[in-house]
Amino acid sequence: MQGIEERLSQQFMLQSSVQRNGERVTAEEIRYLAGELEDTLSGIYSILSQEFQLPYVNRKIEVLTKSKKLPKLPDDVVKPTIVTGMEALGRGHDLRKLDMFIQGMTQALGPEVLKQYVNLQDYIKRRATALGIETEGLIKTSEQIAEEQQQAMQQQMMMQSGPGAIQEGAKALGNSYVESQRQQGGGEG
Repeated sequence: MQGIEERLSQQFMLQSSVQRNGERVTAEEIRYLAGELEDTLSGIYSILSQEFQLPYVNRKIEVLTKSKKLPKLPDDVVKPTIVTGMEALGRGHDLRKLDMFIQGMTQALGPEVLKQYVNLQDYIKRRATALGIETEGLIKTSEQIAEEQQQAMQQQMMMQSGPGAIQEGAKALGNSYVESQRQQGGGEG
């Protein structure tokens, strides 16, 4: 009887057949259960979302707009979308999909091709968003990166040129400072 009960539980995807009894259940067990449900039921929910929920939402928006309970929404800006399955569970799934994409692209095409086609700053921002991290001030802007690269190139050129070039550069910099002060009328050059 117990064997029949276990087989029926698995066939009807009862949570107790996958999830062990205990106080602590690991996240991997829950992910496994969610994956099983996604594989089995995602088609049903995807169909329902497109054939029932989306038309219902569109009709509800239309009725509310006509009764002036909702302002007219611009069609080119607002477009309702129904998200079902694992995608609806949150940021963690987005992060896994993003990482799988980058990993697959790297394996299939190589890191050189990946650098050519993937915007690294956008990837970093999306990854931070998926982790719930505020990126303001954390990630360097394109301008900051370009400025740092330019400074590094100048420093490398000075090191390669030797001490004489450094003295010439300092002298030229000093002369341009004195000249700018004269033009402003505040310097005594």
